[in-house]
Amino acid sequence: MQIAYVGGPAGSRLAVRLDARHSWMAVDELVDGVVTIGGVLGRPDEVRERLVAADPAGALGAGDDLVTGCLDPGATVVAAGLNFHSHLAELGAAMPSEPFCFPKNASALAPPRSRLVLPLEVSEMIDYEVELAIVLGASVRDASESEAAAAIGGFSVANDVSARDFQVVEGGWVDWIKAKGLDGFLPLGPAVTVADAHFDVGAARLRCWVGDELRQDEAVADMIFSPAALVAYVSRGLTLRAGDVVLSGTPGGIGHSRTPPVYLAPGDVVRCAIDGIGEIRTEMS
Repeated sequence: MQIAYVGGPAGSRLAVRLDARHSWMAVDELVDGVVTIGGVLGRPDEVRERLVAADPAGALGAGDDLVTGCLDPGATVVAAGLNFHSHLAELGAAMPSEPFCFPKNASALAPPRSRLVLPLEVSEMIDYEVELAIVLGASVRDASESEAAAAIGGFSVANDVSARDFQVVEGGWVDWIKAKGLDGFLPLGPAVTVADAHFDVGAARLRCWVGDELRQDEAVADMIFSPAALVAYVSRGLTLRAGDVVLSGTPGGIGHSRTPPVYLAPGDVVRCAIDGIGEIRTEMS
């Protein structure tokens, strides 16, 4: 089952569908009192049962172009860095003993089909990063890995857009706000795929194309710290609520590591996809 905010004649509505082959149906037509993605993730079996019974063919139309977003208002987004073996290898970085994390700004959020006006006056070293978005289905704080695993409600696709020059300042402070948090630096979607017996995220691959060139292609299994380990770490002293998001980090293949480095330019189209979840598309201008 997938969850998103979907546009229609009455404006954007919280909606669900069984999978990408089915049409969206507004959640308020299925269950009472559920108004957020986190709310659906707290009652997935009930929502699925009612969705199957409703047979919503044609309810809100089909297609990811209708999706306006898949992040609840006020949700926290925390991203991990240096969390794929292939990414460590391309950077020549040492194996971390614990996850390394940073926040993504709310204004960075962009829908799954979007246009990013490159802030070239701020940075000319803008890069792509396909990532697995881990969506909480329950609140946790100081969670064990088993508790964190039980609290994971679903997954989505993210592009952790990055301004590399603010990450590689030698002898100075890294500016994470500029490096990771500029407007439009978090395309996310196309929906939240519920974590249940119908979807095995461990068997999925992450891929990223710039134009027609495949730049990143790696298995979720290449992660150093698992989704549950990341959630457990982030929850130390910090309450994560249903609908909050933890990003997985990116695999090898970033533009900054090419010889010579290749950064995004106006006219580039970046597509990020994960098996069983879907694809997001961002046009650079």
